[in-house]
Amino acid sequence: MIKNTFLPMMSGIVLLVMSVAVKATPITIDVRYQNMVNGSETISASLNDTSSRSVLAGMIRFSYDNLSSPLPFELDDDLTTFCIEFSQLIKTNQTLTYQIQSADELFGAAKADAITRLYSGFRDQTGTSIGNAAFQLALWEIVHDFQSDLSGFLLERGSFKTTSSNQSVTLAQSWLDQLANIKSQHTMHVMTNSQSQNQLIFSGQPQTSFNDPVPVSAPATLGIFGLGLLALGLRRRQA
Repeated sequence: MIKNTFLPMMSGIVLLVMSVAVKATPITIDVRYQNMVNGSETISASLNDTSSRSVLAGMIRFSYDNLSSPLPFELDDDLTTFCIEFSQLIKTNQTLTYQIQSADELFGAAKADAITRLYSGFRDQTGTSIGNAAFQLALWEIVHDFQSDLSGFLLERGSFKTTSSNQSVTLAQSWLDQLANIKSQHTMHVMTNSQSQNQLIFSGQPQTSFNDPVPVSAPATLGIFGLGLLALGLRRRQA
């Protein structure tokens, strides 16, 4: 009588595949604040019904160095970003080490999709102080008042709100009103640091669909294929 060892051996192969699929080491980058790109706008805003305060809204420029590993996208000479949280301050007087990850890891797929719609639809209207401030305001609204149906974003009420009547506020609201009709065409990334303001990376985003599957690298494909052949060989030996 031949003992059936195929299933236990297959289980061992499955465990082997799972053991090599370890979580990737986070990419780190050292950055230092430089300035606001093409100026900024002063906005009066509040979060969670706290007292309104004046904040600078706009695009931020960082210098960067010491990438721990290659990025999944190409950066320009400078790194440009937008603040993610309204309440957290950014440290401007020191070099900070951030971790880089995909936006959906931080926000979840639905909220990240809304943010990529904002980027896909209106990135070409940034570059001025008004356009940059509008993008920042719209981003804060999505982060703090997200609704899965992408309707009902109102800068004048909600968890995040502004009492300013700047042109950038009107522009941001018009962008938010159009989000549901825009298709995500990019994969966004963020920088996170527990001691400073998290940042949405604006420069260097790849022109790929947010929902496109990530291709398996050739070595990984060959490894999985090899395990399949091994399993087939074992099965034939037991026949």
